[in-house]
Amino acid sequence: MADPGNHCIRKIDSEGNVSVFAGDPNNAGHADGQGLAARFSLPYALSIDNEQNLYCVDPGNWDIRKIAPDGTAVTIGWAAGEPWSVAYDKTSNAVYYLSASNGNVYKAGGDAIITGLSSPAGMGFDTEGNLYIACNGDHTIRKFTKGPGRVPLLPERQA
Repeated sequence: MADPGNHCIRKIDSEGNVSVFAGDPNNAGHADGQGLAARFSLPYALSIDNEQNLYCVDPGNWDIRKIAPDGTAVTIGWAAGEPWSVAYDKTSNAVYYLSASNGNVYKAGGDAIITGLSSPAGMGFDTEGNLYIACNGDHTIRKFTKGPGRVPLLPERQA
């Protein structure tokens, strides 16, 4: 789980024991590394891929990180807008993040694929590659279906 107040990612085992997985609760900043050697400012959201790698966004550093199962954090990109949520699409093996401040959704390393959302707060993909986004500004959950050729994402309806 992301622990933004303590600058780290925590791991909870099957018995409920909590430990630091990546980052140092006593030191904020930005540094790639394993375990306590990694530094985060405000790690906020997490998503997981098919190989159990975690993806994390840090609005304090404006970065997107990949965290391997051994706790090694590596920066995979810098955000075009303050990143507050991240989602991994297991159908296309791609990472996406959203910026609540500008209302856009981006493919990591690319341009905005969705623009003009009203204070998007969280997002996630289903098993078919459809994207769901919770928007605080207009109190909606929006569904974006996978388009022809699996790109781009197109708005389907508001819930």
